Amino acid sequence: MKKRLLQPIQSGSQTGLQWSEYFSKSKFKAETNMFRNLWIPAFPSSLQETWPLSIGGKNILACGGEHPRMFENACTHRGSKLVEKKCKASKFTVCPYHFWKFDMRSGSVVRTPRIESDCEFKENHKLRQFPLKKLCHLHLGYFGNEAAHPDMWWSEDHAFTQKMNRLNTGSFEVVRTGEFNVTGNWKLIVENFLDFLHVPSIHPTLNNSSAYENHIHDCTDGLDHIAFRTEPTTPGTPIYELKDGGNALYFDVLFPNYFQFSDKAHVFGVFVNPISPGETVESAFLSVRPGAATPKQIEQLWDFYSDVNKEDIAMVERVHRGLQGGKGDRHMQLVDYVDQHLIRFRDLLRQKETEFETATAAMHNSTPPPMPSDQPTTIDINYVNQQAGI
Repeated sequence: MKKRLLQPIQSGSQTGLQWSEYFSKSKFKAETNMFRNLWIPAFPSSLQETWPLSIGGKNILACGGEHPRMFENACTHRGSKLVEKKCKASKFTVCPYHFWKFDMRSGSVVRTPRIESDCEFKENHKLRQFPLKKLCHLHLGYFGNEAAHPDMWWSEDHAFTQKMNRLNTGSFEVVRTGEFNVTGNWKLIVENFLDFLHVPSIHPTLNNSSAYENHIHDCTDGLDHIAFRTEPTTPGTPIYELKDGGNALYFDVLFPNYFQFSDKAHVFGVFVNPISPGETVESAFLSVRPGAATPKQIEQLWDFYSDVNKEDIAMVERVHRGLQGGKGDRHMQLVDYVDQHLIRFRDLLRQKETEFETATAAMHNSTPPPMPSDQPTTIDINYVNQQAGI
């Protein structure tokens, strides 16, 4: 093992999470709240499709194309889901229930068959839209209380931003997308990506180009970003065949739910969206620098990454089954030196959980403004929604 393989990083823990934390409904509820109150990587900025997603317990419609937007994926009439499967980006979407038509640039109601509707009616029935911000080749969304959403801490000086700017990933074009269903906890998926010790045993083909012994820890500014790289890459996979891809393959995790492989010619990224403690959906994409690959090479590269991802999913599901049969009070015993990236992820998770637990406690200890004594007792729904983060 080369000395450069695992350069020490700061860590505040030696062991893993309790086994029960991968199955606890209360833990999952707290994590869902965390997803709602962070800027969450949601979809690639050059996407030309519409993706139905579940993020933070909300049904989301991620609309790519010329006017990227994020809406609640529910008709404002009776609540029917507008889109069930990914499809080509369109200016309009029609609800299949009563054929209400919505403008996907603004969320406005365009048509309400069999119902007479004026401008005020249509304005009151607009789709709920969520804040969206661009970060290099990604769009991030915020799904909590709009009046209290935090500033996005990414900046041009951040290590991830600087790296992606050097690779010029903002100019890459999405050429393939896919969805993968995982019978396993979402944390296991992110942890698996951070665990490159399994590459020789689970991914022998990937190990040909991204050899285990050539992995190096990267600077991450100590924020919600974990990174390492393989340098140099070697022949043996479609990654190496791309034009001017460079001699390094970069691995990045943006907390809590996004990871990617990238070089000067391509990005393969995965958005991890939890559905339940034991069910997760991955939305994946492949983007390529224009001119870096032929159509055949794109197909080969997508098939390669799909195979690697399926190998990972099989192992994640196996780990999930193993933990499911264990005792709830046991911990995963991580090794501080070799499992440093997993430990960093878990430290971030604990840090965020503590922050939200403190905020929730403060919310419950707050007192609503008094009701006027000369009026009937009612509930101030605006206040309740604000305190609940709705």
